[in-house]
Amino acid sequence: MRFTIGNDSSDGLDAIDGDTLLEFADEAADHLETIEQDLLRYGRSLNGPTALNPTLRCLHSLKGSAGYVSLVDLQELCHQCEDILSRVVGRPSSEAQRRVDLVLDAIPAIRARLAEVRRCCNTGQRVPRANAGSEKSLADLKAAFGTAR
Repeated sequence: MRFTIGNDSSDGLDAIDGDTLLEFADEAADHLETIEQDLLRYGRSLNGPTALNPTLRCLHSLKGSAGYVSLVDLQELCHQCEDILSRVVGRPSSEAQRRVDLVLDAIPAIRARLAEVRRCCNTGQRVPRANAGSEKSLADLKAAFGTAR
């Protein structure tokens, strides 16, 4: 079954195969679990220049995959998280922790967006172009640190 991302067929987005969307959601959930566990484990002990490399790779993969399936809101949210975390090294521990906490705060919005994709695929509904949770989380990150791009 093919699904369209967006509110109507005139938004210019291609139809995406439902199996592709479900595979994306599964892989994204795995990446998200790794990201969350890494950030919780690093906590306040972020001190090496490569400490966040695995986390950044997961975010980068998630961002790219979201773009591939036309989930631009999720792609932008992951890009903002990636940018914020890439600037942690060399920051005072309180600033580093603030950045880590903000990215951790974005994880529920990403999870909700993935759940929405699964629900739409499983019920044959159109996957919305964006959702309020991911857009709010993105706005919160931009308000805290400015636009990543």
